[in-house]
Amino acid sequence: MDKKSLVSIPYFQGHIDDIDNELIAHQITQYGEPCGDEEEPWDDQDILLPDSPEINELLTRLTRLVQYGAENNDLVLKNQWALNLQHGKSVGPHSHHANFHIYPEDYWSAVYYPIADENSAKLILSATWCNTLHRDTHIQPQSGMYVIFPSYVVHWTGRQQSLETRLVIGANFDPAEPNMDANVDFSIYERRPSVDPA
Repeated sequence: MDKKSLVSIPYFQGHIDDIDNELIAHQITQYGEPCGDEEEPWDDQDILLPDSPEINELLTRLTRLVQYGAENNDLVLKNQWALNLQHGKSVGPHSHHANFHIYPEDYWSAVYYPIADENSAKLILSATWCNTLHRDTHIQPQSGMYVIFPSYVVHWTGRQQSLETRLVIGANFDPAEPNMDANVDFSIYERRPSVDPA
């Protein structure tokens, strides 16, 4: 008897050890620009990443890791941002799936933690299938850790209980040439047999 799997949703987790996380954190907090509603406090907003050699090197390394994990060297970095999650705050459930992701398994997301202590809010990845089964995976961030997952995966954080800084960089990766073909071929049903009037 062969065991098969109906559902397989991979994610990848690891560390990048030779990155200057303190310098990256300094550059984000000093030179990053908040985006979103200007009336919101800084700690509730995403932060536009500064363009620096250290941050660019990190994004290059993340891109290679995503390409390796997804087994697709044509994935390109589409967008990137940072978030400083303050004490008592959390990030609500969301995904990075978009309407044009006709083949959602071709799109990937990643997070990297320049600063996170052992009490930082956990990242939670959530999977539901067949409208019945559900599994949440809780990941404890650490400084220097990355997590890579399909963009369609719903994710959020727990409450930030730590008083220490929890700084995360997020990024989305798209195929260089997205597959825009219909993912279900109904073209056979476009033809209609003619009726013989006799």
